[in-house]
Amino acid sequence: MKLAPTCLLGLLTLSATCAMAGAPEIVGGKPAPDGRYPWMVPLLISNVADNFKAQWCGGSLVSPTKVLTAAHCIGQQFDILIGSQDLKSGEGRRVRVASATKHPQYRSRDDSYDLAVLTLTEPVYDVTPVRFISTIEEEAQYMPDDRRLVVVGYGNTRSGGNPSSILRQVKVPVVNRDTCNQAPMYANQIGNTEFCAGYVEGGKDSCQGDSGGPIFRRGKTAQDDVQVGIVSWGFGCAVANKPGVYDRLGVTGQWVKDQIALP
Repeated sequence: MKLAPTCLLGLLTLSATCAMAGAPEIVGGKPAPDGRYPWMVPLLISNVADNFKAQWCGGSLVSPTKVLTAAHCIGQQFDILIGSQDLKSGEGRRVRVASATKHPQYRSRDDSYDLAVLTLTEPVYDVTPVRFISTIEEEAQYMPDDRRLVVVGYGNTRSGGNPSSILRQVKVPVVNRDTCNQAPMYANQIGNTEFCAGYVEGGKDSCQGDSGGPIFRRGKTAQDDVQVGIVSWGFGCAVANKPGVYDRLGVTGQWVKDQIALP
């Protein structure tokens, strides 16, 4: 059975398969440069007015009307926040989510195909959507073994800690799939739609609250960034021999493109 840390949101304690969701913060990272990742959007619970208290999961704008996130995050009425990366600043604007579509093969018992596409009530034209991969060939190009990728989010800065009000980032290397599927790592728990990224010794990771957020190859500018995966689950946060587990867009990205093509 896959194990995930408990997700925390305000005074509520939830035990869903929110691997690194519910409100995680990056562990072992640092604040993201202001405005560097405008396409990264937090998912906010619509009926909670305070942006910091409303933060639930992460997401990425993949078209003017579509946001990519994790399937296990779905279950609330969400807004996304555009134009701010400080949830306590009062800046930015909320855009309501009209509908959410989980991948049809998503399985909550093992978090395979852990992705969903949100459709917004109005288009966002002042932010350039992030590019993302959708083929195995692109995966080989953008995320070979040991390649350091960037993860961003508002999640906990340590396991069992508190979420961050400011967007944070951390770099983690891709872990060879065969290695991650062996003990003492995840011993045959990593499916074909997943990959691992993190350090054998631990110390840097995504965490509770970061679920649904992007892991990506950082470019020179936001327009050059390329998303390769989605924060999905893990055992604790930044634990030795337990890297973060991410949805693998090299396998699932074509489905995302199909959703973007829909009205």
